[in-house]
Amino acid sequence: MYGFVPALALGGPMNLKNLQKVKTIEHLTFLSQLSPLQDWGFPDV
Repeated sequence: MYGFVPALALGGPMNLKNLQKVKTIEHLTFLSQLSPLQDWGFPDV
């Protein structure tokens, strides 16, 4: 998985040079601790 470093939620820029290969579980766990989950409004499948 690739993630922005520093994370966008921490003010990191959305720039391709800031993408790095990250460990999926650790990265998603870290991001989930930065802000509450958001409902994107996708219909139930």
